[in-house]
Amino acid sequence: MKTDKIKQECIRIEEDALYSSKGHYNASNFWSKVHYGIGLPMVVLSAWTGLDVFNYESRWAGYLAIIVATLASLQTFIKSDDKSLQHKNSGDEFNGLKNEVRRLREIKTDAIEESQLIKN
Repeated sequence: MKTDKIKQECIRIEEDALYSSKGHYNASNFWSKVHYGIGLPMVVLSAWTGLDVFNYESRWAGYLAIIVATLASLQTFIKSDDKSLQHKNSGDEFNGLKNEVRRLREIKTDAIEESQLIKN
């Protein structure tokens, strides 16, 4: 029957969508870790710099300020939070596609087969 070819193609698309969604979710997880890996040290060093400013003989305040500025500019430049969100959204889209194709394969092709049997 013609529906067998449709079902085979649906299975192929489901598998591709599954691997694509997992790849995007993994990329989202990576960029989220990068975001926190840069952001948390930046917050801690900013606080340390703020406290160290009150120590008049400390050169560390200047060095820490340079490090914090570097981390902030790096985070702004690579936009890891945006990349994480974009990959998560793409993963969600592929997951939705996988579910739509599964419904097509399991429900709609059965309805097509039943209507063909009724006609014959």
